[in-house]
Amino acid sequence: MKFRITLFVIISGIFIPINSANANSTDRDAYYFYTGSFSSICSAYSMDLLSEKDASMILNSIVEVGNEDINDLNTKKKFNNFVKYDKLNIKDGCSKLVN
Repeated sequence: MKFRITLFVIISGIFIPINSANANSTDRDAYYFYTGSFSSICSAYSMDLLSEKDASMILNSIVEVGNEDINDLNTKKKFNNFVKYDKLNIKDGCSKLVN
């Protein structure tokens, strides 16, 4: 059962939205997309549905791609502040997994 839930979280949280993402999205749209993806994986990690290694790999990938897709410097700064300093990310231990 744990494997099925983990597989569902990974597929629905990462692969499906990336394939259906709009190429003409704005920086605001990209910000919300990547913060939502980050939060989903962080929640799965906090419920022990993902190993620390897998969560770290996925979260670092989200941050890397998010920083490439977000062009506006203020929005990019806001995204990076969310990753490092959001209360839930710190509480769930996800901020320490991002390099």
